[in-house]
Amino acid sequence: MFKRRIDYRFVMRAVSVVAIAMSATFISVFIILSNTGFAAIDVIFESVSAVATVGLSLGITSSLPGFAKLIITALMFF
Repeated sequence: MFKRRIDYRFVMRAVSVVAIAMSATFISVFIILSNTGFAAIDVIFESVSAVATVGLSLGITSSLPGFAKLIITALMFF
């Protein structure tokens, strides 16, 4: 219609950012789940909420051990 294209470099950069964010989320979920007794869906929700900086929480953040709180904090800055 308008004969415009998005440069391939920008597309690959966007794909890379999404892939890195997903990888960081999955790794953090695995680490937190392997060291705590929380339900998987709760940890996944907290991690995705942190990466997306949504601000939602299920209230388990205050119950997480120190290293898990640091991981969630790091995801917010990612």
